[in-house]
Amino acid sequence: MATSLKNLNSKIIGITGSPGSGKTTLASMFMDFDNAIVIQENVTEFPEFILKNLRSKTKLFETILWFRNKQVKDFLLARSWAKKNYTVIIESTFYQYQQYIDHYISDEPSREILRATGDLDNLLITPPDILIYLSLNKKNIKTNLFNKGEAWPLYSVELIDYLSEMVVYSEQFVKTHTEIFPNLIEVDRSLYDFSRSEDFSWLLQRINNIIS
Repeated sequence: MATSLKNLNSKIIGITGSPGSGKTTLASMFMDFDNAIVIQENVTEFPEFILKNLRSKTKLFETILWFRNKQVKDFLLARSWAKKNYTVIIESTFYQYQQYIDHYISDEPSREILRATGDLDNLLITPPDILIYLSLNKKNIKTNLFNKGEAWPLYSVELIDYLSEMVVYSEQFVKTHTEIFPNLIEVDRSLYDFSRSEDFSWLLQRINNIIS
């Protein structure tokens, strides 16, 4: 398999989708590519107060703000690497936290504040050159999350049920915001398994066709 992405120096490839859709797996497949930087979102590196908030499903307003700040900071880091002529693959762009809002937050004033924050981010931050959206149904999302095993910091039946419900909001966000994505590649993960070389090669071809 090729280990380079032609014509992609100084480009950013973002990956988005609900938890369990395969973002981390896909991002890691670019780690051995020439001139590539991969920025991943590792749950084991989340501060304990964020893990506690998620496990208890409390203080979710501050939790989303924490994700917002982290994802914007990571994206600005991606921009700095791209300016150095690297191809950058980022697992969770600043679009990711916006998919949590309607699922995590129940009161409308808080939702409106967070939606307005997202709208400003979308206007003020230059988007990734390509955004890959990984879609997968709730049943398979749950299976993937359970397969992480009990060592996963967010492992519990109740929390995995809760996280898997986010798939509806992820899809809704992407479908209603297509105008802000310059180059969107939607991938039905029930049809494509990137551990198969032919499926990953298909994705690389899609990426290269957009840029060339």
